[in-house]
Amino acid sequence: MPFSVLQSNNIKDVTAALIKHFGTSGYISIDKQLVSALVKKYENLIDFNSLKCNNLGPCPMWWRSVSDLERNLNIIGNISKSTGILILNGENDSQNPVEQAFLLQQRLTDINHPDHLLITS
Repeated sequence: MPFSVLQSNNIKDVTAALIKHFGTSGYISIDKQLVSALVKKYENLIDFNSLKCNNLGPCPMWWRSVSDLERNLNIIGNISKSTGILILNGENDSQNPVEQAFLLQQRLTDINHPDHLLITS
């Protein structure tokens, strides 16, 4: 099943892909069929093989490192109060929505970090 279909919001595309992948019975077992397919896809993404990193898509090593990252909001409280923080975020940034920058600024305010600045454009 194509990974892009799993990220789709179009119910017709998802339904067609599921029926094609799992059969035409019209019934899909989430526990027996869908979960195992998703787990297999995830395992393929994080299973490191240097030959796979030459593909046009993201390298499996990168996927594994991203999935292991701790969220910024969880660790921002560990930053020294003497460290100045500048958050720059474009309002039309498709990869980092401006809401994420506002959440980070709010967290810095919540922990009383004295030296932080948010600039959006």
